[in-house]
Parts: sequence; structure tokens; C-alpha cells
Amino acid sequence: VKLTISKKSGKTTYGTAKIKVKAKEGVKVKKVTYKSKNSKIVKVNKKGKVTAKKAGSTKIKVTVKYKKKKKNLKKTLTCKVTVKESGGTKTTPPTPTGNAGVTQSPAPTGNAGTTQSPAPSKAPISEGVQKRWDELIEKGTIKVKDGVITDCDKSFEGELIIPEGVTGIGEAAFSECSSLTSITIPDSVTSIGEVAFYECSSLTSVTIPDGVTSIELNTFLECSSLTSITIPDGVTSIKNGAFWGCSSLTSVTIPENVTSIGTGAFNECSSLASVTIAGNTSIDDTFGFSGPFASCNNLKEVIFLDGVTKIGRRILYECSSVTSVTIPDSVTSIDKSAFRYCSSLTNITIPDSVTSIEYRAFDGCSGLTRLTIPDSVTSIGELAFYDVPLIIYDGNAKDKEAWRAKRWERSDGTLVCEYKP
Repeated sequence: VKLTISKKSGKTTYGTAKIKVKAKEGVKVKKVTYKSKNSKIVKVNKKGKVTAKKAGSTKIKVTVKYKKKKKNLKKTLTCKVTVKESGGTKTTPPTPTGNAGVTQSPAPTGNAGTTQSPAPSKAPISEGVQKRWDELIEKGTIKVKDGVITDCDKSFEGELIIPEGVTGIGEAAFSECSSLTSITIPDSVTSIGEVAFYECSSLTSVTIPDGVTSIELNTFLECSSLTSITIPDGVTSIKNGAFWGCSSLTSVTIPENVTSIGTGAFNECSSLASVTIAGNTSIDDTFGFSGPFASCNNLKEVIFLDGVTKIGRRILYECSSVTSVTIPDSVTSIDKSAFRYCSSLTNITIPDSVTSIEYRAFDGCSGLTRLTIPDSVTSIGELAFYDVPLIIYDGNAKDKEAWRAKRWERSDGTLVCEYKP
């Protein structure tokens, strides 16, 4: 997709286009949201209107929530956009790419119930960007070896645009570049090393390219000004301490393909208020025992999206400030210590789809003065409700004495057992 910025007779005209999403037969689109991965290059409004801002390349993330065969589904599509400066204002309507029960316009034949246009080839690197990059290399401010950035002078100030062709950001490459305020990472980058942006205390936002599959150990440690982070759908793991101490981060979405998240991944993100989890993510405790969101003292709300089937092991371990958790009907199991020590949690609805609650799942949830367990639950692990004041359960799971809830009643008020330590 190409947009143009035209400059004639002292007047600048910014090219625009419109993203259109259409439903095929049997599919009802409920909500479409659009987000530019670099709003300095293009902006997109709530209705899908794209406006060029400056020369460069980026992507627009299109999230479609739709209903098909009585199921609520969600799909994320992408639209590649290139902006060039020229004497004309010709635009090409953008078309998101991906497959779901939706179609995009214009629409040649596709697959899996979708239609889509082929992705355009990448535009040449902006001459200005390439020239500045070459100057930085020549001066030794940036060092590159075999396509991977290995070092950046700690005195670097302001914005940095990395051109296409760079394939990686090495270990500690931008470590302690405290005056780096913004960085644009191209799609050609497929790896970002450990502590790559350690103590980049002026960095406010980062968009990680789609080709990156892992966010490594302490990659963004102590990036205290970081207010937003876009984690692409291709990421499968977030390692220990990846965003530790990002004290300005207010919200984060963990994509559905992330299967493991390290201990302390978001530790001490003191402004983090909400977390959305889209997949079956569990803790990777190779380097410790704490949860990924430990010491996030402002974290109040956690939402597990439709499609999640398992609340992962220790995913909210020691989240003592969380007051609201949303569990969708797609969930069938709650894993070990999933909500352990969520002491401020006062109410949670466990859907009828859940069949198992594992070891210490709600251990230490002392604020749950009344926790109702659906009859669908047939397996309950040892110490699952330790220190929970009251559970209401009409089912027949075994070893009730080992659950250690302070009191277990039937829904009619009949006392089944009490635990008095």
C-alpha cells in the first residue's frame, strides 16, 4: 500500500486511504479496531481512515471481533503502508492481510473463508534516513557487524530510525543510552538481544517487529519512561525481567501465541493498571519463583480473552492488588498457583466450562469471602483454597479435606466441612 505526500507551490497535501472490512455470509462483524505501529509515519482513526504524516514504512494492526456459528472469535490482521514524498497525491486503498471469517476490500480470491490482496513489495529506504544512518556508522556512533547492531554511543540523543536491512539488535547494544527518546525498528529485524535497551530511561515507546519471536532476558530493564509497548503476535516467549522496572507502563496485552513468561517479566511496573492475556500463558520459573507481575502495586484488572482454555501456572502469583479478573467461557482448567496470594481479589466468576482447579490455585485469596465453584469442576487439587473463607460447591470432587478452605457449604447452606488449622 502506498501513500504520497505532495509538496507544490508551498502547499503540502497528505495522502489518505480507507481500510474496509467486510463480512462473508454467515459471519457477523461485531467490532473493528485500528492501530498504527508508528503514528509518526501514518495515523489511522476509529473508522479506518489512514492519513500519511511523513515518509517511511510501517504497519497498521486491524483487530476484528466477529461471530461465526454462534462463536465469538477474534482475528488480528495487518496492513503494510509505505509513505513517499512526490509531486502527486495518488493513493492505493490499503488491504489488511490475514485469515479469519472476514473479508477485506478490495478482495480477490483467498483461503479459510477470507479474501485478500497480495502484500506490496517493500519501498526503498528513505534517502534521508539512509544518509543519517551512514553518517552515524561513519562516525562510530553506531556499530554494526554482519547486519546486527552491536553498540551505540551512550551519548546519543533523540530519535533513531533504523533502516531496512538490519537484521538484529545485539546484546546490550543500546544499554544505558539514557537520552534515546524514540526508536523505529524495521521489519527486517528478527532478534533483539538481552539487556538491549537496559536503562534507556528517556525511551517512551517501542514497536517490536513481527519477525521477533522472543523478548529476551532484561531487554527493556529499567526503561522508566516507557509508556507503551506493542508486542507482535509472533512472539512466543517473554523472558525473565524483560520489562522489569518500566514504571511508566500503564497497560499491556500478552498475545495469544505467548506460551511462557518469565519470573519478574513485569516486576515493579508500578503504573501498570491493566493486563490483557490472549493465550494459554504459563510461568517460566527457570530463574526464580516469583510471578511475572509481582510488585505491580497498581495492577487492578486482568482480562483473559475468549479463546483462552487454560489459566496458566502462577500467571498472577503474588498480584496482591488485583481486584477484578475476567475468565471467559472457553477456559476449562485453572492451573497450579494461578491466583496464589491475590489477597485483594474479592469476587471472581468461574464459568461452567471449567472442569479442574489445580494445586494451590486460590491459595491465599483471603478476600474471597464467598467463592462459588460450578458443578462442572470434577477435579480439585491439594490446598486449592487454602485461606479462602468460604466456598460454595455442590459437586463431587474428591479429597475435600485437602482443599483447606476455611468453610465449605452446599448452595442450600448445608455445611460440608470446615478447616481449622
